[in-house]
Amino acid sequence: MMKRCTTLWALALVGSLIPNLAFSQAFPQDADWEAVTKFDATTMQEVPINDPPGDAPGSRDIVGDAARPTAYTWADADYFYTRIRVNSSPIQQPNNLQPYSWGMVFDTDGDYSTIELATMVSGVANPDEVAIKSNSTQQDANSPSDVLEADLWSDRFWDFGRVVMACEQASAPQPPCFSNDDDYFIDYAVPLEDLTNAGVDPNNLRVIVGAGNADSRFDGDFGGDGSSIEDLISGPAILISVQITTPADASVVPQSVDTISGTAKPGATISVTVDGGTAQITVADANGNWSVSLNQSLGDGTHTIVAQADSNGEITNDSVTFLVDEDECADPTTNTCDENATCINLPQGFSCTCESGYEGDGQTCTNINECDLGTDNCDPRVDCVDTEGGFECGACPSGFEDIFGDGSFCRDIDECTLDTDDCLVAEFCTNTPGGFTCSLCQPGYEFNVGLSICENIDECDRDLDDCSELASCTDTDGSFTCGACPAGYEDVFGDGTFCRDIDECAATPCDEFVVCTNLPGTFTCGTCPPGFEDQNGDGSICLDIDECADETLNDCDEIAGCSNIPGGFACGGGNCPPGFEDVNGDGSLCQDIDECELMLDTCDDTAECTNTEGGFECGACPDGYEDVNGDGTQCADVDECETGVNNCHENATCTNTDGSFTCECAEGFVGDGEMCEVDDGTVDTTPPVLEVVSPVPGDVLTPGSVVVTGTSEPGATIVVLADGVEIGTTTADENGDWEVEVDVDGGTEEISVIASDAAGNSTRIDVEVSTETLTAEFLAGGACSAADNSGALGLFPLLLLGLFWRRRRA
Repeated sequence: MMKRCTTLWALALVGSLIPNLAFSQAFPQDADWEAVTKFDATTMQEVPINDPPGDAPGSRDIVGDAARPTAYTWADADYFYTRIRVNSSPIQQPNNLQPYSWGMVFDTDGDYSTIELATMVSGVANPDEVAIKSNSTQQDANSPSDVLEADLWSDRFWDFGRVVMACEQASAPQPPCFSNDDDYFIDYAVPLEDLTNAGVDPNNLRVIVGAGNADSRFDGDFGGDGSSIEDLISGPAILISVQITTPADASVVPQSVDTISGTAKPGATISVTVDGGTAQITVADANGNWSVSLNQSLGDGTHTIVAQADSNGEITNDSVTFLVDEDECADPTTNTCDENATCINLPQGFSCTCESGYEGDGQTCTNINECDLGTDNCDPRVDCVDTEGGFECGACPSGFEDIFGDGSFCRDIDECTLDTDDCLVAEFCTNTPGGFTCSLCQPGYEFNVGLSICENIDECDRDLDDCSELASCTDTDGSFTCGACPAGYEDVFGDGTFCRDIDECAATPCDEFVVCTNLPGTFTCGTCPPGFEDQNGDGSICLDIDECADETLNDCDEIAGCSNIPGGFACGGGNCPPGFEDVNGDGSLCQDIDECELMLDTCDDTAECTNTEGGFECGACPDGYEDVNGDGTQCADVDECETGVNNCHENATCTNTDGSFTCECAEGFVGDGEMCEVDDGTVDTTPPVLEVVSPVPGDVLTPGSVVVTGTSEPGATIVVLADGVEIGTTTADENGDWEVEVDVDGGTEEISVIASDAAGNSTRIDVEVSTETLTAEFLAGGACSAADNSGALGLFPLLLLGLFWRRRRA
């Protein structure tokens, strides 16, 4: 018996060294799985995909019919779940799959001649794995067996999957299991986020169910009739219980948004709240669509919509956060810009910049006198007249042509070329600005009477040239040349006679959030609005300031988180996360909500609720109750009488109670219900026989686990106590044998054994043990016998016992 004790401790040690792996996936109940279906042209309905048995060997044979669908899917907020029915066990040996593969092929682009993605369970891989695989290169068009080249996600199958009995032939209802043998389900889960990031739309899901011999393709059996993708692909299925589709998450919308819409399971009850306001209730239609009209006006800023769906007690949630950007510039009454300013709409606000010809802060703009400042573009020969927001140029003088009709350039009229001069035939006509002269010399020269010669005229010196005032003039023999126009001006005629200002603002050199003002030869940009940094110091680039990157620039609670938006920020999308109270209504102060105290939890009344940061946890269901959902939210009473999990005597009646049961002997029998004897009218006053076989005097005991054994009256209740405290109990078997494993520690300790029969009679034996002499001595009752002490623990197990010592007490 002591050898057995050593084995138990060794197993306990090994168990303590195995890591306690925990994953958040929770496979749905059988009734919650959604069958994969395909449109039937005969019945004009969606019917479960079916596959006859025998078209593939053993556990590679996918099977199913209308009553027992081939495959199922389901999804929660974190995982996508798959269930596939096969004709025999896929397990080769414990925790080791057969060397095959099973899974689903997905269409993501609507082109059913190609496949893009698959989820796969592989027994070919070592160790067994479940994976999301991509088909980046189409090799076999219209073939569901195309090779899957890359893993997008993978992990151990036995951590993310399971094999469960689908149909047991021995107890199957009619019709029997496929091929008259047991059927099995292969269940597995993959992260929903990884699947959607790869292009799968859970609300428009089309799949092909397959099996094969490799971990990179399905080349064996497929669920359905036919061989092409079009033959095998399923109809669409909605998996996510509720989803908000309009408005989109993280979108920017105008205030005119008045409808919230989405999808859910058909018939689900949808509860929609905006910013925690009053819930609006609707029901998803037969196609899974739903919508509600907003019953409140959404102001400029960040808003959060939460939709909750109740589908036959299955509660799911979805939320979106979006920004309402009211265009204050569209309505003059909603902004404070001056009438001579440009209004620029910004997320959660606006900015004002004075228009060209005005100066100020945008709230107030005053006229600029371009004539006094010399910023007009009038020709020097005309007068400049200041106007509100601009200026006007006078008429060109006689002898000049107004080229553009606005007084900006007066070009000299060449009377000599036009033959409008009045020089004599013998005279040369020389054009001059605004007129001409007649002389005996050629143009560009004048007659020196004293020397009787023609001398060169310096047109530049005498201001007889027509060069632009912005271009230089260089005298030449008999004429002159004009220099180039300066930067910021266009040489209209290519000869320096007219330099026209270039409107740099037409090329949008300024940032979109500021106003560009053109100036003679240059331009200026307005200042960047609040929430933006002027990168170059000139308004050409306004960089959004990430207030979230610097905690001094935002007041968000660290639990809410900070979301940067153009020109500002929002705390947690405008709200604290679920499980926290938004004290200030803007995410700047989040306080944990005690769901347990406020009775906001979903724990069953029999399970203990423990508040956690931002949520709660439900304790395990107590003994006598079944944890229906596996999370303490629903504890159903176990009927020990119906299930047979009770110790009532065959001649006793079992009565189920809440969390337990009672036993009562039938009429004509007496006893405590656990043991019933024929009532012969006599009263049983004989104490039951009791003998303690081990330990016996002379045994050497070691602190730790000890198995106490003995014999008694069959059916007697055996209770073991240590120093008067109950530490173990059992029932004597049909031969009267019993054993109880208990713990003993150092020092002197009294172990007592009490045997009780159905009539309430009892016998007690006390055994004193000591680790000083390591012996046991009976104090009362029972017979003694020698026992082999070869099972004494060695030095190393003693050290282990010291490390893991735990005294069991009630």
